[in-house]
Amino acid sequence: MEQAAADARLLATFLEELEDRVRALNEDVLALERDAAPDAPAGPAPERLGALLRTAHSLKGAARAVNVRPVERVSHHLEELLIAVQQGRLAVGPELCSLLLGAADAIEDAGARLRAGQDLRGAPIVDVLARLEAGAGAGASGEAGPASAPHAVEATGADGAVRVAAERLDALLAHTGELVIARRRVESRRVEVAALRELAARARLEWRGTEKAVRALAEHPERSAAALRRGLRLTGRTGGLLRRLEAEVEGLAGAMIGDGRLLAQTTDPLDDDVRRIRMVRFAEACGGLERTVRDVARATGKEITVVIEGGDVELDRSVVEGVKDPLRHLVRNAADHGLEPPAERRAGGKNSQGRITVGAALRGAQVEITVRDDGRGLDLAGLRERARTAGLAAPEEAHEAARLVFEPGVSTARAVTDVSGRGVGLDVVKTGIEALHGTVGVAVEPGGSGVCFILTVPLTLTSLPALVVTVGQRTFALASANVAALLRFAPADLRSVGGRPMLPHGGRLVPVLRLADSVQLVPEAPSAERAKVVAALVTAGESRVAFVVDELVAAHDVVVKSLGRRLRHLAGVSGATILPSGGVALVLNAAHLVRRALSGTPGTPFGPSSAGTVAPRKRVLLADDSVTTRALERSLLEAAGYEVVLAADGRAAWRLLEDNVPDLVVSDIDMPGMDGFALTEAIRSSPRLRDLPVVLVTGRESPEDKARGLRAGASAYVVKSAFDQKTFLDLLASLA
Repeated sequence: MEQAAADARLLATFLEELEDRVRALNEDVLALERDAAPDAPAGPAPERLGALLRTAHSLKGAARAVNVRPVERVSHHLEELLIAVQQGRLAVGPELCSLLLGAADAIEDAGARLRAGQDLRGAPIVDVLARLEAGAGAGASGEAGPASAPHAVEATGADGAVRVAAERLDALLAHTGELVIARRRVESRRVEVAALRELAARARLEWRGTEKAVRALAEHPERSAAALRRGLRLTGRTGGLLRRLEAEVEGLAGAMIGDGRLLAQTTDPLDDDVRRIRMVRFAEACGGLERTVRDVARATGKEITVVIEGGDVELDRSVVEGVKDPLRHLVRNAADHGLEPPAERRAGGKNSQGRITVGAALRGAQVEITVRDDGRGLDLAGLRERARTAGLAAPEEAHEAARLVFEPGVSTARAVTDVSGRGVGLDVVKTGIEALHGTVGVAVEPGGSGVCFILTVPLTLTSLPALVVTVGQRTFALASANVAALLRFAPADLRSVGGRPMLPHGGRLVPVLRLADSVQLVPEAPSAERAKVVAALVTAGESRVAFVVDELVAAHDVVVKSLGRRLRHLAGVSGATILPSGGVALVLNAAHLVRRALSGTPGTPFGPSSAGTVAPRKRVLLADDSVTTRALERSLLEAAGYEVVLAADGRAAWRLLEDNVPDLVVSDIDMPGMDGFALTEAIRSSPRLRDLPVVLVTGRESPEDKARGLRAGASAYVVKSAFDQKTFLDLLASLA
């Protein structure tokens, strides 16, 4: 058992090393190919070949140590080929470089299979091994040399770098976040202690007056001198106790201030150090981009160079992982659709070689990432036509029309290819960046000389500077980077444009909306008319919306927690945070809020509600035998304004239906006693209930189960694995 655990740990270490070695192979082979190009000033650099040989040799030794023979053999043949190049018996050309890159891909695939617990039979590495053996026989020397000593994976490299499991860092960071919150709680006690100190001082003053009164009474001979002297002793003793209490409170206050200072001295450096460990270079997010462009160029007959700028800018590891796919998508799209073939470029007076520049620059607590190409630019007329076909508005202004590339189904591709997707546009880029609390933008270069995509993301996702607000009885947090200003205005300041309230601000009209109307978790509630209201001006790219809130609570860093597997797809919510008071606030996605506000119907941002015109709440009977599922669905339905009646199974639901008829029934299928099918059939067979809408929400996904549910009389059949909050609520609204 212990040996198996040790082997598993060693294999995990090997797989981590394999990722680094494959990355190095890709980078050095691409550089080798550039060095060997006909127009290169010199041939392959000896140090490049040396680096490749060291990588292949190290990978061979590591694979031998964990007994992964296919990777070991491929690495050995890579050594033979590189030695042949080094000795001048094999020339560097496109075929050799393609073979080397194919080997790197096969090794990477083998690592992924091993990580998933699969064997390597039938894997690409088997085919690559045969090709490598043929290549080695053509130019390299024969047999393998003597077996090298097992490769030891160093915990600490020569540069002092330490490999740490990401899960451990995440746990450590979570602990430091809690520690920071605890520090804030300690600091918040200062107010309480100050109030206590003031109270004790007032009590001492009151007793001092009492002492004087008793002394005056003692001076009158007609009074009982003994009683007065006794009272004087008691009050004096009480006064002493109060003075002692005041001294102790004073000492406690000083001690707590000292503790808070010490806690700050401990937590702040710890938090900084942990975050520094998580920070990685932007260049890591760009790993593989050059290889991607090289493959696209060979497939399309283009000449393309990639330039990385700002590679030393550091971001949190989670942000780097989050921007990898959007970057890869943008670069592939630029190489396939944006850059022209060499002949077309020369005919347009351009260099035959296209250029893609990927850059990063710090902008305060955010990083601005740009992907720029010098190709043909965006086809704005084509974008407008695609938008009209998709039923979208087609703005005439160039910068507004350019943003259509981020709409689902709108693409600039002249033809669908296997290189850069299926013509679905760059909606995947927008979705990925907005999930990071970021924004996307696009700038069309003048004269049709290319396009520049601008991605703005925070430095870290684990802790965000945030504005905390309240709406009704709920508390929410908005990333401060997305809050351009805090506004206070009167209803008379608003203008109505197209039925939508607008506020003049900064030389433009800004839409105004209640935050409660944009957050489905907050049911609309009557609000009193106020002379002035407060709002947060929230930005997403170039779009702005002023969201009216009840109160601006505070602005400070918040530690963002995941919502977990069940709630991670909650629309417009990115996570949750624990406030210094101990309460919980949901962290809102600003881009989603702004987009929802601008695409929704105009509404009244505030003002007195008309009592008596409020429609009664719809009643939903919710039947499910899972306590957790009932609680989640009940929370969702009540937040949407429904009155919810619960039933633990089908029989309990049927008994409730005998007494009261709701507006809608939402039921699971798999329940003891009477399942959802039987409950639906019973409802349809009852003359009193047969028109009652019934929605089955279930984990059963087979077509047979769905057909059975609809035959039983279900109004709708919703599969839990494809559950979408907005779609579900829209469905209920159409039925109730």
